[in-house]
Amino acid sequence: MSYLYSVPWILFYISVFICCLPICKAQANNIEISKSVLMLQKYVLFILPLFFVGCRGFLFTDWMSYYPFFNNAPTIFDNAKEINSYLGYLNWEKGFIWFTIFFKSFFNNYFFFQFFNFLIDYIILIQFFKNNVEKDLSWAIFFLFLFEGFQIEINLLRNTKAMMLFFISLKYLKQRKIIPYMLLNICGIFFHTSALFFLPLYFILPLKYNRKLIFSLYFIGIIFCILNFQWIPALLKHLLPFLGFNKRLVFLISNYMQDAGGRSISIGFLERILSFILVFYYENKILKLDEKYRIYINAFYIYTLLFLFGNSFAIIYQRIGLLFVFSYWIVYPLILKVCSIKQKKILLFIIFLYGFVKNVNGNKNILCKYNNFLIHEPNYIEYTKYFKIWANNE
Repeated sequence: MSYLYSVPWILFYISVFICCLPICKAQANNIEISKSVLMLQKYVLFILPLFFVGCRGFLFTDWMSYYPFFNNAPTIFDNAKEINSYLGYLNWEKGFIWFTIFFKSFFNNYFFFQFFNFLIDYIILIQFFKNNVEKDLSWAIFFLFLFEGFQIEINLLRNTKAMMLFFISLKYLKQRKIIPYMLLNICGIFFHTSALFFLPLYFILPLKYNRKLIFSLYFIGIIFCILNFQWIPALLKHLLPFLGFNKRLVFLISNYMQDAGGRSISIGFLERILSFILVFYYENKILKLDEKYRIYINAFYIYTLLFLFGNSFAIIYQRIGLLFVFSYWIVYPLILKVCSIKQKKILLFIIFLYGFVKNVNGNKNILCKYNNFLIHEPNYIEYTKYFKIWANNE
């Protein structure tokens, strides 16, 4: 581990934060941002993530699976037997496999594959932000980076496609058009099965829930988390004998149970406490702006409750919980919008400090050693060695 690995991440974090400051200054002085500054801000916030995230080399863990997967994938110009053999060999969602096969047929370069994936996702995300917090687009991009967004883009190529289709479908959720909403998320299942969780949200997210119930559940969840109550592993141990008909499901659950240990009280835990207090306190003010924001507030409550009650089972908050982290990217810019100037200054100071510490401590392992294929194309064998060093130290 080395704090030097954190330096590029800190510089990127500070750069994005600085890009957001003109909005604060304009709002504090009750003036309009000049068109030239606004245009420069938009270009920087589009190009900078494209360079830093889109043009990355090998970062984090999942490239160990995706790099050989891409290199071994056939193209549409190969014979049908080879394609069918590859489709049958992999236990991944067929939509993502076909997407990769089509891409590789015309661009046989893994790093450009990463770039293309991020470019498409980032364009969808920007449009998603424009539809919800257009005047606070820069803050939405900042919170996208601060709260796992770019990390998801780097590490979870299949999940992100399902998530992007979900973001597109939210327009139909607001319009209460069930058919296009369901069709888009069913398509998402062909990229990652986690999209199954998005289907019932059509009925769950728009509802108005009792605030006393939400607060009570959160309070109970905090107790579960602090006491590290192992209720999920205990429940699954009793359920496993009844799942014998599905060997893969039993295998996956058994593997996840090996990593089922709860988390200790951390800066992340304290952040979720503060975030809940802020969202709960400002909920009515946010809803006065537009009732459509209820779906993001409810998604936030789901995310935080999954973290608290699923703390004893890592897969709950690491994979399922991440499906709802998008709520942060919308809700936090809205909080900054409705709070007073004085409150905003205090809040931004705390947020910046939290993000700085998070980037320093969260990116100090060798897998976070930043590399960019435009500067120097990384060597697979070399980075495989880094991966093994990391794995041995875990």
